[in-house]
Amino acid sequence: VSLTRPAPAAAPAPAPAAVTRLAPRTRLLLLCSLTTAGLLWLSFFPVDWGWLAWFALVPLLTLVRTTARPRTVYLIAWLGGLAFYVPALQWMRVADPRMYLTWIGLAIYCSLYFPLGLYFVRLFDRRTRLPLVVTLPAVWTALEFFRSVFCTGFSWYLLGHTQHDFLYVIQFADLTGAYGVSFLVAAVNAVLFEALYRWPWFRKTFVGPDAPPPRRLGLLLTQAGIVAAALTAVLIYGGWRLSHDEFARGPRIALIQGNVPQQIRNDLS
Repeated sequence: VSLTRPAPAAAPAPAPAAVTRLAPRTRLLLLCSLTTAGLLWLSFFPVDWGWLAWFALVPLLTLVRTTARPRTVYLIAWLGGLAFYVPALQWMRVADPRMYLTWIGLAIYCSLYFPLGLYFVRLFDRRTRLPLVVTLPAVWTALEFFRSVFCTGFSWYLLGHTQHDFLYVIQFADLTGAYGVSFLVAAVNAVLFEALYRWPWFRKTFVGPDAPPPRRLGLLLTQAGIVAAALTAVLIYGGWRLSHDEFARGPRIALIQGNVPQQIRNDLS
């Protein structure tokens, strides 16, 4: 018979912090994605602060360079898209109670373009030497076009639509459509992000201590100069187009939208 006491059972290992709560970097990336969602929502009706769109994508672009797990990155991007489209499309539910499913379903579908676009931008950023000022507007505009024509198409809430109040900016849409305006706004966002990315504090705080180094300052200045020149040309063209608007005075026509419940319209049909 052994007179020695049995060794006490080992205490269970504490659960890692990542299991019990989000890691600080993940919380920060989620905050960036939700900030872009909020800025985009404010850029559209009903608040209609279209000037916010010129830097609304900057917080989301932190997901391009982060070294966090891809699964986490794309999930955060999708949550940001969902946070934008759910309140932006909430007007759909007013037509009929059955439209609640359409509202949520369409919001989920449109929000998938956020992680999809992020995937392509990250791919180009890592495997090519193409600058973000090219890849971001190209990918964003291409996906807007695809969303506008795929199946029945849904061409609402394009980035260019936020600029409808700025007449000098949108005049060149007669050449490129709203997609050209989206391209220009996205390019400005890319330049602003690259400028912030050069700050070590910004890289370490929002992207992480293992963030890839920024590209040469000369490249950034060149890209900023090209975008500034494009924006200047757009404004000059807009002023020239507006100077030719000489319309003959004629009768004024008003169109009033009826305030009739959708259910009554459905019953009459």
